[in-house]
Amino acid sequence: MTPIEAALAGVWLMLPALIPNSAAVLFGGGGPMDLGKSWRGKRVLGDGKTWRGFFGGSLAGAAFGLLQIGIAEAIYGVGGGLFWPANTSTIMSSAPPRRYGVASGVMNTFRNTGMVMSFALSLVAATSVIPAAYVYKLFIGTLTGGLPPGMATAYLAGQSFAFEVSIALLAVAAVISMIRGKLPTHAPTPGGEAAASAADGDGRD
Repeated sequence: MTPIEAALAGVWLMLPALIPNSAAVLFGGGGPMDLGKSWRGKRVLGDGKTWRGFFGGSLAGAAFGLLQIGIAEAIYGVGGGLFWPANTSTIMSSAPPRRYGVASGVMNTFRNTGMVMSFALSLVAATSVIPAAYVYKLFIGTLTGGLPPGMATAYLAGQSFAFEVSIALLAVAAVISMIRGKLPTHAPTPGGEAAASAADGDGRD
């Protein structure tokens, strides 16, 4: 990750914490939070700290944080919506109707295997640059104080490498999908499945 990328990522991640400071000014006004009380001759908080500003700023920061999550989920949802239905339709339509169960089982087996393997490869790529002891503490949640600065930079570089490997694998898969040619389709016909089952039964006899 370059310094510019790190700076942009830092600003994006810090926005939910930065927005309340400005939003409190916009929503401010009304009664002060300290109810006008003083302590040793000085106001506890002052007229600038109001309940409207406090709740308005807090809710604005929380709302923007939820918006960030929504944007990330929307990107993931659009990508999945474009891929999964088309992929499933292509696989299932290339199987004979009486083999839909087998095709569905094989498809889901390979999908789950691919996801598990991708997680493993990504973790290996991201954590191969830091000592195993830190990796263990990092993923079980016992690491206190964070990674040393040099090690943290190396870990972020490992994450970037994992994303680059994932993009390369996706590009290879897309090229293979484009050059594989048109797959045969098997449209179900009325009574076709029953006839095929009867034929299978006659063959077994």
